Amino acid sequence: MISTYTKKTPADIVGYNALIAYKLYEAFRTRNFPRIAECYHDNATYTSPFFDNLKKNEIVAMWKAFLLNDFNMELTHSNIVAEDVNDQLGSANWEVKYTYWDTKQQVKVAIKTKLQFKAGKVIKHEDSFSFYLWAIQAYEIQGFLFGGLGFFRNKIKRKMYKNMEYWIGRSLDGSAQIREWLALQKVK
Repeated sequence: MISTYTKKTPADIVGYNALIAYKLYEAFRTRNFPRIAECYHDNATYTSPFFDNLKKNEIVAMWKAFLLNDFNMELTHSNIVAEDVNDQLGSANWEVKYTYWDTKQQVKVAIKTKLQFKAGKVIKHEDSFSFYLWAIQAYEIQGFLFGGLGFFRNKIKRKMYKNMEYWIGRSLDGSAQIREWLALQKVK
């Protein structure tokens, strides 16, 4: 299955920074990692419930780890809004449905994104969602019991960082590397 995407076209998006955000989400959908890298400023940072202040090379590696996790992933977006003056802030909502590699459980997450732009690129990207609700879906009873506790969140964050680190400095060299990556996911 190919990832799904809201039927908005670039013509429906108003403003230069909103087009940058649209380009970024389209790159997520198509797993276009060079395009993802192009959308981020050299000094970009990324934060989410799983990651704290990733730098550009880590951001691209994190997206590879996430987007290559499940080729049946469904990704939709809505409400891309961005300013082209002053502080150049933006936001978007997106939803992703995928099979979590560690437990093989279906997870559906609604994400709110805050963006900041500089020189026509994303310099700050912050995704927020309920870690607890994610943990319940991903880990079922364990997530229900422990998803709100710091030790459990830290354990999950360490797993996410380890997956991201695999991709740092690695280019996507075709199907052999994807097969290697997927084989690694099966042994975890």
